[in-house]
Amino acid sequence: MAPLKLRLGSGIASDIRARLAVYPSDWTDGLHPRILPATVFIFTANLLPAIAFSSFMFSATNGEYGTTEVVLSTAICNLIWAVFAGQPMVIMGVTGPVALLTATIYGVCVKYSVVFLPFMFWSHAWAAVFHIILSITNACSIVKHTTRFTCETFEVLIATVYIVKGIEEITETPLSTPDSQKMSLHLLGVLLGLGTLLVMQFLSTARRWILFRNWTRAILADYCAPLTVILFTCLTLIPTLKDVGVPTLPAPPRFETSSGRAWLVEFWTLPVGWIFAAIVPGLILTCLFFFDHNVSAIMAQSPVFGLKKPTAYHYDFFVLGIATLICGFLGIPAGNGLIPQAPLHTKSLAKPISHSKLHHPAATNPPTAHTFTDPLTPPLAPPTGAHTPTPTTTSTPPAEYTDVLEQRLSNLLQSLLTLLFLTRPFLTALRAVPRPVLGGLFLFMGLGALSANTFFSRIVLLCTDPRLVPSRYEAAFGRWGKRTVNLFTLMQVAITAVTYWLSERAPTGVGLLFPLVILGLVPVRRWVLPRWFGKEVVEWLDDVGGDVGGNVGNAGGDEEEDWARREAVRHVEMEMGVGGKDDGGTGRHRARGDGGHDGDDGRVRSVGGA
Repeated sequence: MAPLKLRLGSGIASDIRARLAVYPSDWTDGLHPRILPATVFIFTANLLPAIAFSSFMFSATNGEYGTTEVVLSTAICNLIWAVFAGQPMVIMGVTGPVALLTATIYGVCVKYSVVFLPFMFWSHAWAAVFHIILSITNACSIVKHTTRFTCETFEVLIATVYIVKGIEEITETPLSTPDSQKMSLHLLGVLLGLGTLLVMQFLSTARRWILFRNWTRAILADYCAPLTVILFTCLTLIPTLKDVGVPTLPAPPRFETSSGRAWLVEFWTLPVGWIFAAIVPGLILTCLFFFDHNVSAIMAQSPVFGLKKPTAYHYDFFVLGIATLICGFLGIPAGNGLIPQAPLHTKSLAKPISHSKLHHPAATNPPTAHTFTDPLTPPLAPPTGAHTPTPTTTSTPPAEYTDVLEQRLSNLLQSLLTLLFLTRPFLTALRAVPRPVLGGLFLFMGLGALSANTFFSRIVLLCTDPRLVPSRYEAAFGRWGKRTVNLFTLMQVAITAVTYWLSERAPTGVGLLFPLVILGLVPVRRWVLPRWFGKEVVEWLDDVGGDVGGNVGNAGGDEEEDWARREAVRHVEMEMGVGGKDDGGTGRHRARGDGGHDGDDGRVRSVGGA
């Protein structure tokens, strides 16, 4: 066996050569009418979560990070990415895990009386060093071992955090509120938060309405979040409601830091001992970005989009390290690739392939084991006359989209629009947004993430009527037993619960470990789970639902068959006098009559529209 040769920087050099060849076309391909709606869509999809996270970070850091810092980080990271990165389709921003990690680091600084921003600078500086080391050693090729198991566990964790934070934003009242007014404030907060959630959910289904023209329904569905936030913000300006004193988004009246400090962090004031102590959070931030950013990049370049231009994983991770260092200098949170904004950006620039039904081996056979496409090696075409893959082979989903505008202009334009919101008129408008409305937005994002998650669908399966089990799981129950499938799900729930405890409830300092747990799921999935449950079981459960990155439709089962089974059970119950007056089945029938399934496919359309 030949010895392994490590060619330092070979991945970066290869990425640069490949992307330089198409760099001019990255700009000229953006001169297309489809760029404008895609720009507006991804701008709103990116700005609102950033504003929501800024509210949380302002409270978690006692005003050190706020609206200005989070929005500025979003704008700067996307400007850097649009101009200098290899793959401009990735959308950058401050993520939920970064907000959680920042809150934990702030708690450590308070406990040990360390100045927060200089310590964060050195954490970012060490992270930049680790980013550069990983990129020049071609470490990003390891990401090909990441599977659905790790991604969906991470997604359920973040969705849980969103939901909990949303409830906290809705129910929180300022300490200065008089006792006589607290009940009114609580009730109004609940009404605003739940109203925001329900209206967003309602508008996100507009594509299935029969009212209005098609373009009107598309606008209502795609921009359900900003339209709802504007609506409920305007409602709170009514004098009667305004007098209640609903807490609003903390933002400065003009472009300045939230605490009034200078923009350049005085990093040289930190004691030497704490400079080296910052290696620990720097390493943890690197682990978080190594997983989170690369997964978002892979999802933005999923095979279902059929992209033509080359990838640049190693070079992009190098650029991410430089962007992290710049954020440290300015005293703003570091951004990285966003999920689901990155794949949504690609999707908004593509044309769907008009097939009545995309054929996939999983439609007739048990789903095949899915792993990410190797970032360094292009997928090979199947050999002529190849047989249908067995349940233990790796599958690549077919392209569902075509004619993707792979360019830099939409990312550049949306980052400039984000910068525009740091001017006085827009900051004034942001200061009027009620925090319970942002709580409703958090709930919408959390529930939306769960609705298209096959891990969550298996949690629901624990309590599902045996007669209504989706067909894609019936085969697994018959082959390996319901107990095996449920044990796998419960084990995944336990991992998620432990990770949530580390990120939210663990003692100060211990919470820093939660990104390491997420990253540790990769070797657990690869080597531990096959020993516990069997390789075939794990590979089947890890792939049920389709490709990571959006192909969640019919993989592993036929939704038509599932719907028919539910209707049959409903009719039998009606004939036997059981639940005869229940309109649940009729409601589902009407929903399906619009052309959408009431199963996974319908839910994915709803989330995608958001």
